[in-house]
Amino acid sequence: PVPAGEVTPVGFGVLKSLHIGIVALVVLIAGCYQESAPTPDAHVPKTHAERLNKDAVEALQAGRKAEALRLIEDAVAADPAYAQAHCNKGTILGRLGRYEEALASVEEAIVVRPHFATAHLFRGIFLEKLDRATEAMESYANAVRFFDAELARQPDAPKIALNRAIAVYLQSGKVGGLSAFNALLAKYPNYRPARFLKERILAGDRDYFLWWVADCDDNESVPESGEKDKEE
Repeated sequence: PVPAGEVTPVGFGVLKSLHIGIVALVVLIAGCYQESAPTPDAHVPKTHAERLNKDAVEALQAGRKAEALRLIEDAVAADPAYAQAHCNKGTILGRLGRYEEALASVEEAIVVRPHFATAHLFRGIFLEKLDRATEAMESYANAVRFFDAELARQPDAPKIALNRAIAVYLQSGKVGGLSAFNALLAKYPNYRPARFLKERILAGDRDYFLWWVADCDDNESVPESGEKDKEE
């Protein structure tokens, strides 16, 4: 999809929590589900499981979290080797604030698919939310490494490059993050999510990144200026 929307941030305290439903599952959907180039030995999900996974994502985007969880659990049961479904389950559980269970789900995704970059990114985020910083840093480093491998296979993939830049920032902090986002914007100067997130780095708002990645519906759908306090 084409990047959409731009934001002028307002009230990043209360508004951040109100925006949980809008801005991060698409790192999951984009990274886990849509854009990653398959490896030669990639698992081909069962059709029924794939449909349940898609339905779960749509239910979550519509705000039906309990239904989304039920559907994604059915998807995992239908095809336990379907790493994307495990990763989506982790994101849904994260949206429900169930971070221990969310962590277990993304770790299951990694067991099934060890080089799954987005699952490593989410593992780092859930570990950080659980105050396990050292392990989180290791996961972010793995995420960067595996996003690099994905970009080597699929060099013109801005969403993968965005996820990589996020992982670099979460791992290495402001200096490394700005370097990664500047490189991304040099290649995609009009990529609005990247421009917006660079602003958050400059503002020193690391916490926003954790919400943005772990709780959004679509990292291409940044809310319009003045609309950050609304569910889309």
